[in-house]
Amino acid sequence: MPWKQGQSGNPNGRPKKGQTITDEIRKELKRRLIPDGDKLISRRKAIAKVLIEMSLKGDLSAIKQLMTYIDGLPIEKHEITGADGGPMHYEILIDPLLRDKEYDKDNSG
Repeated sequence: MPWKQGQSGNPNGRPKKGQTITDEIRKELKRRLIPDGDKLISRRKAIAKVLIEMSLKGDLSAIKQLMTYIDGLPIEKHEITGADGGPMHYEILIDPLLRDKEYDKDNSG
């Protein structure tokens, strides 16, 4: 359907994106309260308490998850060596056309 000049072809704008599963989980964790003794706590806090309790009981997967949240993932270092563990030797290749332009620029006087 044609529209008038100066009028948008999409007056309502781009459709809104659907929420991701992560967004939905975050909303749910914030919204719902559960009993904890004589008070109400968020589901997020309840999950944190369970994770800590499991860790204290020796659950290794819970400990690993807890440490990841606290310290972040461990940094992995990789060393790249040449033949026989020695230094790597490399050669920089320059495009011949680029090399000629640089030569002309340097020798133009």
